Amino acid sequence: TECLKQFTSKQSLKEHMKLHTDSPLFRCSKCHRGFVQKDEQKLHEEKCNRNVYECYICGKFVGSHKKNLEQHMRVHTGNRPFHCQHCSKQFTQKSHLNVHMKSHTKKLPFKCSICHHGFMKQTQCKAHERSCRRRCYHCYICKKFFGGDKSTLENHLRTHSGDKPFKCKLCRIGFAAKSNLPAHMKTLIHKQNELLT
Repeated sequence: TECLKQFTSKQSLKEHMKLHTDSPLFRCSKCHRGFVQKDEQKLHEEKCNRNVYECYICGKFVGSHKKNLEQHMRVHTGNRPFHCQHCSKQFTQKSHLNVHMKSHTKKLPFKCSICHHGFMKQTQCKAHERSCRRRCYHCYICKKFFGGDKSTLENHLRTHSGDKPFKCKLCRIGFAAKSNLPAHMKTLIHKQNELLT
């Protein structure tokens, strides 16, 4: 039922199933592979050329290279040799620093479909998106979601109704959102200055 192997007797299947439990009866001292029978383990161990390093503090097997053990030991010692050049954060592994560095270079490939906030990892983006959807307002006409306060949705609804209550004091052009007025005013002032020069 675990690996689809087939056996001629129920006893052989029972012996095999012990391999799928968390604690096989006999383990290779080099690679930590489990065996049901002692003679199988001895036979394997004579030919095995792998070493698995074990942490003497927590007993965890951490891999077949000494480097794996060195990296793991930083969990216990608190040693963080990899420093970010842009902020004071420190990391136990270079790969963790590399992931962090993306936050400074603004390489955030995963964007929230609602508020467009960027994330380095897809899992972070999906988790944010679930809570973002709950915090957002939903347009009943075009089904879009809008973050921020309720005024963002109100401004958007005016694009459907055509209502433009925010008028420019100089030319009386109307806008659906008050936030559009400053940019419009800058354009008018710029044009006025061009005419004067």
